[in-house]
Amino acid sequence: MSRGGRPDLASKDSLRAINAATILIMGDKDSKVVIDLNKKALKELKNARGKKLIMIPRAGHLFDEPGSIEMVGQLTLDWFKNQM
Repeated sequence: MSRGGRPDLASKDSLRAINAATILIMGDKDSKVVIDLNKKALKELKNARGKKLIMIPRAGHLFDEPGSIEMVGQLTLDWFKNQM
């Protein structure tokens, strides 16, 4: 699980070696550059089970908007439950 992270900083080989369930969570107000980099990293996660990128509406990079970090927690919990 990556919340507002930079998985694109990992090597392509490292991303391709991941076979665990993987979720990337970003705020939709994050910079377009960082959003695009996460989308690119998601494509490199070729072996990851259930890989997914989720955008939290009206949230920025720090998820300090009211209710946004709680939404991250709930979406993450629901997603991991579905991976079992």
